[in-house]
Amino acid sequence: FGFLMRLDFALSQANFSILSHPPVTSAQEEAYMDVLLADGRIAEFVMDLRDEGIMTYLEASEVIPPRAILAFQLEQIASSFLPETGAALSVPISEFLVQGGQLTITATPEQPVSLESLMAAIFLPDFAIQQLNIAIEHQP
Repeated sequence: FGFLMRLDFALSQANFSILSHPPVTSAQEEAYMDVLLADGRIAEFVMDLRDEGIMTYLEASEVIPPRAILAFQLEQIASSFLPETGAALSVPISEFLVQGGQLTITATPEQPVSLESLMAAIFLPDFAIQQLNIAIEHQP
């Protein structure tokens, strides 16, 4: 069993890909930070999460509550904190928690978004989600 996460960033002038398993090397991390600090605008972001049995293991070990309860709690929290986008975004995440498979999160803003504006958007999460054009898709 395990869990796999892949991140792909397309900055205004460079692309960068991270695989978290196997671990990212310090050279990859350093190259990413150099590009991020130099450019600082996100043009595209893709994150793939694949459950390779870790959720079943954690649930069986009682480390997490039953996945259906966890999914319900997520939907409630998302709707509370993200009144405009939470319900739609929480559905595929809930499906992923219950069914496993793969979850793909993408951000494709119309214009590259600066990291500074993203930091300010922490206080307006619905606005940030809309500005980044975030979509979440579940594949069983």
